[in-house]
Amino acid sequence: MPNSNPNPASSVNPATPPTAFTFGTRAGFTMTPANLYQMMGYASGSTQPLPPPIFSTYHNGGAPAPFAPNSFASAPAPAQPAATSRNHTKVVCKLECRYCRTPVCNRGMKAILLADAGVELFSTDFPPPTVGMIGEDYTTEKCHCRIRDVACLTCGNSLGYHVTQPCKSCLGACNNGHFWMFNMEGVQYSERMDAMGDKLLMWSLLPTPDMDPDNQLVNEEAMCR
Repeated sequence: MPNSNPNPASSVNPATPPTAFTFGTRAGFTMTPANLYQMMGYASGSTQPLPPPIFSTYHNGGAPAPFAPNSFASAPAPAQPAATSRNHTKVVCKLECRYCRTPVCNRGMKAILLADAGVELFSTDFPPPTVGMIGEDYTTEKCHCRIRDVACLTCGNSLGYHVTQPCKSCLGACNNGHFWMFNMEGVQYSERMDAMGDKLLMWSLLPTPDMDPDNQLVNEEAMCR
């Protein structure tokens, strides 16, 4: 597995292992508000408004390149405490579009593809407001997850994909519960510091999306564009 740093400006230790495995949902899976709240990290019984669907037009001319399949980074099930602990020790990453430097999210996690352990990418647990889905859902030969490409709303370049319907095999595998995936080639990253600014922020200490002040900053910047 490559350890080279895709962003020379970042301070990531090249020896740091990938964050987590990504996965998908089963056929016939029905998304309910309760499921979505849980997958997005909200507390049980939360009344925080869910974000609306985001759509965009592809601007860079030409069909978007197909992305690696089944990169659904999701939080391991309670029956897999070792995997859960491993995800919690990962450093939180800040992601931005490699092409125009628009902030993508402040809740990125470095992960590896469930269907292909040789593929590294980033995932996040909250719908980024600065990207939009493009085209139609499709599947790949690696698994049966249904995915849709996503592009930067500022420059139109493809950055990754969203898992719209995970497959049964991916749901049953160890994963980190994230549905939004970004390719190493599409984003740049840096490690996020804690509130004091002197230590790296780990996922075990990261607030839920509705309580994360840095997450709100990205949302506010998107609204001002």
